[in-house]
Amino acid sequence: MQNQLFIRFNEQETQKVQWLEHTLHNEQAGPINSGTLHDAATVAHNHQRIIIIVPSTQLLLTSTHIPTKNKQRIVKALPYSLEEQMIDDVEKMHFAIGQPGDDDLIHTAILPHSLMQKWQKELQDAGIYPQTMTPDLLLIPYTEGDWTFLTVGETTLVRTGHTSGFVIDNDNLDTILNLTLIDTEDDKKPETIHVIQCQNEIDITAAFKDIPVQLNHVIRTESPLQMMAMTYGEQPDTLNLLQGPYSRREQMGKFWKPWLPTLTILLILMLLGAVTTMIDYSRLSTQKAALQQEIEQLYRETFPDAKNIVNPPVQMERHLADLRRKQGQGSGGFLKLLNQVAPILKETATLDLRRISYKNNQLTLQIEIKDLAKLDQLKARLTQNRGIIVDLQSASAGTKKVEARLLIKEA
Repeated sequence: MQNQLFIRFNEQETQKVQWLEHTLHNEQAGPINSGTLHDAATVAHNHQRIIIIVPSTQLLLTSTHIPTKNKQRIVKALPYSLEEQMIDDVEKMHFAIGQPGDDDLIHTAILPHSLMQKWQKELQDAGIYPQTMTPDLLLIPYTEGDWTFLTVGETTLVRTGHTSGFVIDNDNLDTILNLTLIDTEDDKKPETIHVIQCQNEIDITAAFKDIPVQLNHVIRTESPLQMMAMTYGEQPDTLNLLQGPYSRREQMGKFWKPWLPTLTILLILMLLGAVTTMIDYSRLSTQKAALQQEIEQLYRETFPDAKNIVNPPVQMERHLADLRRKQGQGSGGFLKLLNQVAPILKETATLDLRRISYKNNQLTLQIEIKDLAKLDQLKARLTQNRGIIVDLQSASAGTKKVEARLLIKEA
């Protein structure tokens, strides 16, 4: 199962973060840890997916209608469609698009480029490269047609849709809630309001006493971060802020861009090396073919009676070996035979070599040995050498020793 690391940014200072480790489909999230991004980085390499949770107070969740389904056209038209909602120049803002819904609206998260760049630099400085960055508000449990409220510290997160919601200061909760409900069209008002009270968070249900909507108060034993980690596993299509210039593909492109000239030169050198190798191979192949023809021609001139020519060098070696044997010059001759039998003769303690001769590719040994049994053992040991043939020519037993003559030749 996929190991996930959730890191939640602090609204005031991103270097102070909370994190927890969670295994996908596990019924409980892991314990919460607190520290700096560098502290969180010590466990980042153990996880297949890293999710950064950012405070929704730092961005705007909104939507608009754009009459096209072409994503490239939507990306180009979106900033200018929402320009009236912006205080700053749209060129300074980052627009992250959510998954399309059934309402034909383009749901979007908007925040300054400067903030995204700050977050990304702090993460990279700590050696953390996340796959997902999402607002905390969109990790609150959500039921279609209802609203969900979650108090986190001094603010309350309100999720009104799959990719919509807002943040309310706790001091103004009841006032803003009433104004929001009044301003909401009847067909979009919630059927039920779910108020989630997590561990160590305050109870805000008193603010809903005069609201004409069904209230569902949910008390949970885990912290907000633990609940968000569990919710993420239930909605994998959560809006991801890492889009456009902040996507992993773009970041990898920025990483490799300074190396492109070097890589281009390296690729050219590799191609030149490959071409040179191919040229050399072709040249050597031509030379080999020419040399092969010369060898074959020389073989035909040397052995005019040869008909079946398969491997001229090997066939020529065989012919030369035959010629040597016919002339009494075997491929090994006297020295080869002697080299094969000498170690065995030396190891036979009761043997005396009386005479040795070599004629017609045959080695003749005149020996004296202790008895017939030792003679049989000597012959057996010599015969174990498959490169020679041993023939016992004669053997006569004396009073103390046996005289014998051995004839040895190549097999």
